[in-house]
Amino acid sequence: MNENYWERFDTRLTWLTTQRTALQKNGTQAYYAPLVYELPQQESIFTSNPFAQPTIPPGGNVGKSKTVNIQQFRRYNINTGHQVLKFQKAETMQEAVNYARTKLGIKNFNMQNDLELANWVNEGLTAIYNKYKGKVPMPSNVIKDGSKDMIGDAYYNLNRDTLAIAPDNKKKVLTRLLRNIENTWESSNRPLTRWYKRALKEDYSQIPYIDPKFQKQVAQHIQEFQHFPEIFEVTDVKQLYHEINALLETKHILKTNPMKLIADLYNNPKYKKALESPEFKSLVQISRLDKDEQKQEFYKILDKLKEKGINAYVEPQKFAENNKFHVIFHEYGHFMHFKTTSFESLKEHTDEFKSNPRKQNTAEQVSGYAKSEPMEFVAEVYAGMLNGEKYSPEVMRLYRSYNGPTVPQ
Repeated sequence: MNENYWERFDTRLTWLTTQRTALQKNGTQAYYAPLVYELPQQESIFTSNPFAQPTIPPGGNVGKSKTVNIQQFRRYNINTGHQVLKFQKAETMQEAVNYARTKLGIKNFNMQNDLELANWVNEGLTAIYNKYKGKVPMPSNVIKDGSKDMIGDAYYNLNRDTLAIAPDNKKKVLTRLLRNIENTWESSNRPLTRWYKRALKEDYSQIPYIDPKFQKQVAQHIQEFQHFPEIFEVTDVKQLYHEINALLETKHILKTNPMKLIADLYNNPKYKKALESPEFKSLVQISRLDKDEQKQEFYKILDKLKEKGINAYVEPQKFAENNKFHVIFHEYGHFMHFKTTSFESLKEHTDEFKSNPRKQNTAEQVSGYAKSEPMEFVAEVYAGMLNGEKYSPEVMRLYRSYNGPTVPQ
């Protein structure tokens, strides 16, 4: 709330009190008292002009009203504010800037007239704001950085308290997408490469252990982009990139950490009860097997569930990279993390983190990038939790050991 808001509030309070006194002098009972304001029920207390001139029937209240203590009213707005923001895309850059400043509290919001990027950033930060119900800080500066030295999609600069976002275009994202398919998939994931190429022809066979609904969604997006690329915004192309990456990540996890996929099955409410049957090994028993044995056990579990009439699948859509705001969530994780931990202390632990097999195996449960260093591990876990991901006790213990920021449930 700005000062003008409260000046208008106090002016209205003075007017109400004066009217109450005048009415009482005339022998009319008025329903006003000091430090009380009558709010019409049909109006939100967050209306842009909550103190418009009310109509006061002789001896009556202001419309259909309820009594609110002014001190409580002030505390509610100052401390908890708009607990949930309803995001709508801005139609002009000025609207986007005003939203970032007045709703999110960002002092300097500069997307260099890139309205699509501005809307994407505001929507991602709004998701964070709403997760914390408004009780969350924001970086002082959120900017677009199109410099040649820009590495990656975004970064957070601690010294300048700046979240910088790299501009994207369809060609850049699509090139990245095709490079993944041609270079990585051709060499190590030929079944997925064949799936993608057949999806382009609208004729693909399902990958057995991956959620068929998700496969259908990705195939549909691939076909839409092939036939109607002009209707895709940059964020849509990035979403498709993340969806295909999720399929790739699933294949990678099955090869490097099958225990994660097994744990996801055991923790999934749809399969949990069936997996409690004695005919299935416990998670503890499976964890004692080597990776190849765990991979075979994963297939056995799916087959046994199918015999019981339960079609169980891995759900790639739950992976953090599938979220179109992952980049924003990740960099915001750095912003929050540096409020409790110094950059230097995290760097001191990097060598030990990278050389410790147990910590590397734990980080691999999150993502490949999470293995690079402690601060990236924390940011990846934080981004995943914002996206609803649930992690193993081992991951959360390591996250807390590096003072990872808390995410509301």
